[in-house]
Order: sequence, then C-alpha cells, then structure tokens
Amino acid sequence: MQILGHYVSVTIWQEISTKDESRLNWITGWINVEGRPKHPPLATIPDIELLSTMLWDDRKLFFKSLKSTYYPGISAVIFVNPIMPHLTILNEIAFRYYLIATSDQQHAISYMNMDIGAGKHLSSWERNTQLVDLEDCREVVGAYVGRFNPHPILYYPISVLDGPIFLRSLAQFVVPGTEDLLPAILGVTAKRIWEEIKDPSEEYKPDVYVDCIRDTFTNYATIIQSRTFSRMNDTLFQELVDHIIKQDLIDLAARAMLLLELPSEPPAHHLAGSADYLPRIQRFYRHLSESIPKQYIFMISDHFFPEWFKFRSYLTWCPEIRRLVPGDRDHMKKCLWVWNDIGRALGYQILENSQFKCLYARCHDPLGMEGVQFTCPICHNGAYCRARCQSLDWKFGGLHADSCIGAKALVIFRPSV
Repeated sequence: MQILGHYVSVTIWQEISTKDESRLNWITGWINVEGRPKHPPLATIPDIELLSTMLWDDRKLFFKSLKSTYYPGISAVIFVNPIMPHLTILNEIAFRYYLIATSDQQHAISYMNMDIGAGKHLSSWERNTQLVDLEDCREVVGAYVGRFNPHPILYYPISVLDGPIFLRSLAQFVVPGTEDLLPAILGVTAKRIWEEIKDPSEEYKPDVYVDCIRDTFTNYATIIQSRTFSRMNDTLFQELVDHIIKQDLIDLAARAMLLLELPSEPPAHHLAGSADYLPRIQRFYRHLSESIPKQYIFMISDHFFPEWFKFRSYLTWCPEIRRLVPGDRDHMKKCLWVWNDIGRALGYQILENSQFKCLYARCHDPLGMEGVQFTCPICHNGAYCRARCQSLDWKFGGLHADSCIGAKALVIFRPSV
C-alpha cells in the first residue's frame, strides 16, 4: 500500500505541475476528449460531495487518528475534492492533511495546495473559519510544531518555505487555551530557517530565504496581536524570549536585508527582490514591543545590542565603501531608517542629527551626521555636509558640476521646516 500511495502521489504531482488539466481530467474520466477513448469517472459528483461532507464533519476525529499512523493515498483523497467548485472548506481539509502528510505524498499535496490557493478561496475560509473545539485547535497547533521534528519512518523535515506560509493558516487555530504553544511555534519555524541557511538541503535562490523570513515575521505578528497572546503568563513570556534570543531573530532580519537587490542593479542570482520585506519586519518588532512586558523587551535588547549596533554601523558606511549611486544610497538609507526603528522598538535611543545625504559620492560622512549643510546659491540643487565636499564635487565633475558649473560661492543651506 505504501508503494501504491507513493506512485499515486508522484503521478498527481507530475500531472498538476505540467498545468495540462485537460489531460489529467481525461485520464480520470471527468471530461471527454475528441479522439481519445472515454473513461468512466474516477468518482462521481455525488460521491465527491459525500466524501467532502465526511472529511468536513469528522475532521477532528480523522485528524487526530491519522496523526499516529500511516495512511496511504491521502493525497488522492484530497485530489478529487477540488473538482467541486467554491468549496472553501477544501482549504482547511488540505491544510490539515498537509501537516500530517508522509514524505512520499508531500510533493503532490504541496502542488495541490498551490492550485487550491490560486482559486482565491483562502481569504474566504479565513473570514468564515468554523472551529470545532479547543481540543481540536490544540491538535492542529501541536501538529504544526511536531511537523518540524523529522519522523524516522513517516516524514522528513518540513520545507523551509512551507512552514512560514502555513503559519498564516495556523493563526486561525490560535485560540484561548493554546497560549502555551505560542513560544514553540516561533522557535521551530525560525530554527528550520537557520538549518537551511547553514546546511541547505538543495540550492535555493535568495528569494526563498527572504520570503520565508518575511512570512515568519508577518504571520507571527498576526499571532502577537491576537487576544490569546495577551493571556500568556511570565513563564511563557520568558520561554518566548529564550526562543527569540536562541534563534537570533535580529541576525535573521539583518541577513535577509543584505540579500535585497539594489535598485540600480539588474536581477542577480545571489540577491532577492522582495519589495515588502522592510515594512513587514518593522511591523513585527513594533508589535512585539507593544505586546510583551517591558522587562522582557529589556532582556532582548540587552542581548541583541552588539549585533544591532554592528549592522547599523555597516548600513551607515556601506554607501561610501561601495561607492553607491544616489538611487542605491536611498535604498540603504531606507534600510537604515527601518533598522533604527527596530532599535527604538527594542528600547535603544537613536539620535539622527540630520535628514539629508551628502551629494558628494566620496564623502566619508554621507548621511551628514555632523549636521552642517551647504548648497549652491544659484540653483539650490543638492546639499553637502561641508564646503570641502562641495568644492571636490565641482572639481571632479560630480552630479552638481554637470548642472551648475558656474557656481562659485558657498552658503549654509537651511531647509524649511
């Protein structure tokens, strides 16, 4: 049965991944194709409706029983359900069985989940989730946590990207009474990302790492804002802090930031292009600082300060060291602004003396920390941190020299407030 289940799963995966639905539906007898023999339906519509009803009505019992045994062909059971249109309950059925699917069926269910997600029923399910009871919610959350620990027979470690993605659906099962599981959720998800970073199981593109880090921060921020999170006691807060420190979440955020592409550079194999990464990690640390007692924030900030400050120094000097063009300097300035905001969330006092960047490309203080600003009295276009930078920019044909070669005098630039 295990071998049969494996071949069924692989066949479904291959057919769905080809996007040739007509061929797949002809094989299963759901459509007729001219010039090909007619097959009897693999399952009739009434049979599929009955199967869906059984899976839904007994979802608690089925899920609990299947957690402790091997079940060949579950991917085939999930496979026939998408034939029914507008089944928002299908999202939950697929999610539940993905958490307990054996490795030989993992690929097929992964592709089916992507196919189901493309149907746009996920948001409808999230708005109309029908929870069974607290015991079932604990079973689902516990299955997510347990899925990160490889089973010697049933399954390999969960995919590095799948964990953060399914964290979004898991948030619906975080109800009062599951708060003791919340620290472990963040711990196992971050740990899995570090495992792949340090010892990749395959050659991933940087986008995979950036996306899974982004989704972890984003989806756990949803859990942080839940009323269940506010029920955590001091012991659980301490456990959460231990996970945050042990899994080095500040370094995880910085690593992903370093992988982001610069605006002026073409897409590169070793860089990622996540446009919404920065605001999402910023939001996570803001929610974290607002939701846990201050003494635990101080524990986190005490431990993370050396790493946070080291990376802030890098962001400050990187534009000059790498001689970045203005557009890329703006990107690094945005990264620095987000990093400073994370620092404020952790309780650090951030002093920013000026809000401009020196126009001279080789300035040793491109962000103008000394606070002195000079500009051209003729065109008032561009600002410099000192007279020397302005004169050198003219002398060596900088950006301003091209547009205002005749400028001679230097004046202090005072921007309007």
